[in-house]
Amino acid sequence: MAVESITEKTVKRNGKSKTFKGRLFYSILTDKEADSCTFTYFAVNEKEAQGVANGLPLFIEDFFEMEAATFCRSAFVAEAKNGYWTKSTRQFLTQEEKEEQGKLNNMEDLAIANVIQFVSSDHQRALAMNDDDANTIDTDLRNKTPRPIDHSKDKDDEISALSNSTRTSKAQL
Repeated sequence: MAVESITEKTVKRNGKSKTFKGRLFYSILTDKEADSCTFTYFAVNEKEAQGVANGLPLFIEDFFEMEAATFCRSAFVAEAKNGYWTKSTRQFLTQEEKEEQGKLNNMEDLAIANVIQFVSSDHQRALAMNDDDANTIDTDLRNKTPRPIDHSKDKDDEISALSNSTRTSKAQL
């Protein structure tokens, strides 16, 4: 009960502010019939108090430097030793909570990952266009200027009505 909180609180009176830490728990009540313990704390100490209550065996070993098995059941001690205790912040995470925190950190890292651009902005713009938007002069990705089609060769060729092909070869030697 006499454990001091590590969370600083500020009180303002008559225009003056005073900081203090105070006790971590307001009360600790045990119930032998229900075989339980009730911890009461102020809202400002919530995170710290929950960490201490959930990781009590590890807190006893760190803070009082005593064996937790003297005060806690062996099943509770074993369960707490599977978790992760941070002495400086008095936070306790179960093994499952630690794994979930790791997954969340991985998702956050992926969400803010640097995107490496493999396709040029011109290419992206061309891929996003549909047939109506396409303007081949503006989207030529080969960086070549367009050449006009030479229609003078078409006049000499005659198309056969039966085979629908030309009489002269278009191959240039």
